[in-house]
Amino acid sequence: MQKHPHTDACVIGLGASGGIIAAELAKAGLSVVGLEAGAHYKRESFESHADAHDELTYVKQGKLRWNQPEVLVYNGNPPLTFPVIARNTGVGGPLHWSCFSYRFHESDFQVQTKSGVPKGSSVADWPIAYADLERYYDRAEYEFGVAGAAGANPFEAARQRPYPLPPLTRQRAGQLFLETSTSLGYHPFSIPAAITTQPGYGGKAYRQPCNYCGYCTFYGCEQHAKGATLVVTLPDALSTGQLQIRPHSLATEITVDAEGQAQSVIYLDSEGKAHEQPARIVLVCNNAAYVARLLLLSKSKRFPNGMANSSGLVGKNLMFHASVFGYGTFDDRDLDSVNGPQATVAFDDFNEDRPRRQHGQSFIRGSTISGGLPLAFTGGPLAFASALGTFVPLPETVPAWGKGFKDFLARYYKRHFAISALCEDLPVESNRIELDTAVKDGNGLPAIKISYTDHSNTVVMQKFMQAKIEELFKAAGARHVVVTIPMIPGGAAAGHVMGTTRMGHDPQQSVVDQYCQSHDIPNLFIGGSSVFVTASGVNPTLTIFALAYRTAERIVELWKQGKFS
Repeated sequence: MQKHPHTDACVIGLGASGGIIAAELAKAGLSVVGLEAGAHYKRESFESHADAHDELTYVKQGKLRWNQPEVLVYNGNPPLTFPVIARNTGVGGPLHWSCFSYRFHESDFQVQTKSGVPKGSSVADWPIAYADLERYYDRAEYEFGVAGAAGANPFEAARQRPYPLPPLTRQRAGQLFLETSTSLGYHPFSIPAAITTQPGYGGKAYRQPCNYCGYCTFYGCEQHAKGATLVVTLPDALSTGQLQIRPHSLATEITVDAEGQAQSVIYLDSEGKAHEQPARIVLVCNNAAYVARLLLLSKSKRFPNGMANSSGLVGKNLMFHASVFGYGTFDDRDLDSVNGPQATVAFDDFNEDRPRRQHGQSFIRGSTISGGLPLAFTGGPLAFASALGTFVPLPETVPAWGKGFKDFLARYYKRHFAISALCEDLPVESNRIELDTAVKDGNGLPAIKISYTDHSNTVVMQKFMQAKIEELFKAAGARHVVVTIPMIPGGAAAGHVMGTTRMGHDPQQSVVDQYCQSHDIPNLFIGGSSVFVTASGVNPTLTIFALAYRTAERIVELWKQGKFS
């Protein structure tokens, strides 16, 4: 095993959380080694070139996903060998995200207090309030360049200043969804998106405004308009000389010293050779499923049940966003839904317990509903064709192959739009990530074993949202209407992975504290959505950004106090 020189901080995963924390620590003068299982893409990788919009490369083959085989065991079914959970993108992720940049609502941090604890759930309040995170939300919006209209959503939480950029231009599908939602009494608004709408944002000449190409989700951005850490935080960090990035480096264990402090990270390089990186501070910032897996793999005499796991909660309280998705077709208009970013128009009228309080529903919490989307979440005819009959069903009268199928594709490729509900999934302690000792991955390590069952609250919520989406399409005048609940084999749609190392004040009821610092190991921090206590009914990335800035600030404070010497 090759042992590397000591570093101040070792950051595992350089995506939405790690890409911020690594940069902040490097700019503060700490020496930082960033370990990334994926590739190290450069900005130039996504500038205009022949395959920038190659659907086969980016959508079907998933170029921006980790190319190592992923092995999952889901609810006791045969092992899966395709990427459902991980979705690793490489250094500087999120590269292929849709850029939805919502803040959580105030009540999202107080679900136990505001909504109660449904039987069978492990709902709890966060150890922080919205007010604790507001200035970090603000910083994230201004660092990444979020385009939006402050106050357009009447249900949004208070903010100290407007968005830094004006909202994206709506395509015709988004406008139709806005008009339809308004006619039904809802309160639609332009989705805040970390996509620049003005040139040279943040003093970075290479960040140009969105060109509305439609090749957004699953792709890198040739304009560098999308707010990825690759173009926002890492360039300045690398210029300090304090950050060293090691791509194709898969962390397999965190070791501890005699005092129980994190001592080093063991990782495998692209050739399967083992390395050891000693560090004064270790930060685990990868996907929530892999955070749990790495901690559970890191067993020792001091921590026989896995690192940072005295509570027994590592891997537990796994959450997804349980989605409802539908599309409608239109004979009389070109809606242009396949051009422009996915982020268009949404409304919050069915979020934050409003279905229960105003519509007599039995379930708690709710969902944001977004519309004007392309069916496949991205532009391109191959993506459109591939999604039909796989991700969502075809209309009953349309065959799955042959002339009838091709006629449907040709007629409705630009005459459709989709609507999505992002339902809040409640935490349940038995929904969890474990190690499967009987099934190994390509590196000979125990596979991720997932145990997950939808809470009854989710099932009722999805049926309600399904009916509301059908109502929206009918009001818009759609000809074909198909609304479904997408599934991965055996359970909920895995759009976002959250929980598994929840934060809290009580070390017996949580894994990390309010600053994402391990209760058990003071020099171990966890970043990303694994620390989420509850899921909310909105996309998680801006909250991941905000927590990362808060955690980095705390680490620098402790460093200056000599806490990690």
